Amino acid sequence: ELARQVQEFVRSRFGLSCPVADVARHMGYSGSPVSALFRSTEGVSLKQWLDRERARAMEQWLAYSDLSVSQIAANLGFPDLFSFSRFFKRLSGRSPRAFRRLTDR
Repeated sequence: ELARQVQEFVRSRFGLSCPVADVARHMGYSGSPVSALFRSTEGVSLKQWLDRERARAMEQWLAYSDLSVSQIAANLGFPDLFSFSRFFKRLSGRSPRAFRRLTDR
């Protein structure tokens, strides 16, 4: 139940940053207990899941939006294009532009 509620909350943010502390506060917990509960049911840390979920949302924006990579980065709350690209590449293994070329419609 907790994992489902966390997932619904995070997905409702459509890729915006969602730190563990914000998720915990939304669920009525502090950070450590909600992280431990999430790990026990999902098998990954809440931080890892949050990062992967944000990368998944970024992929959706890149694949289905006509916005520039810079505009997507700004819409998702990244301070600059470099931060957006570094985060995306760390999780997906390729740059946002390379990913977009692969999914070019």
